[in-house]
Amino acid sequence: MNVSEIEYMRRRLKLAEKEKASVERELDAAQQQIEQLREMQRSSIYRDPERGATVQRVPPDVLRELGQKKPQLDELVHTAEALCADTNREQVHSKVTKLKEHWDKMNPKMMQRKTGLDAMLGDSQRYEAEKNEVEVWW
Repeated sequence: MNVSEIEYMRRRLKLAEKEKASVERELDAAQQQIEQLREMQRSSIYRDPERGATVQRVPPDVLRELGQKKPQLDELVHTAEALCADTNREQVHSKVTKLKEHWDKMNPKMMQRKTGLDAMLGDSQRYEAEKNEVEVWW
C-alpha cells in the first residue's frame, strides 16, 4: 500500500466516523421523541367524575405526529443499518434495535387508541343526535 492509498483510507475512516456520530445523534433524538410521546400518552390519563371511570385523553396532534414520524424513522433506521453493515459498530446496532423496539411497542397502541377514539366519536355523535331529537319533543 502506498502513501496515497493510506491517506485515502484515513479520510474514508474519518468520514465514516463522522457519519456514525451523526446517525447516533439522530437515533438519540428519535428515541427521545418517542419517549416524549409515550410520556404524553401516560400523562393524558385522568379521572372523569361524570362517568366515574378512568379515561385517556389523547392530544389531537399526537396520532398525526406519530404517523408523520414513521417515514422519518424508517429512513433513519435504514441509514443506521447501512452504517452498521459498513462499520460493524455494536453501539449503533444496539441503538437501532432499541429504537425499532420502541416504535414496535408504540405503533400498535397508537392504532388501537385511534380505533377506540373513532368508535367513541361515533357513539358521541349518535348520542348527540338522539339528545337533540329528544330536546325537540320537549
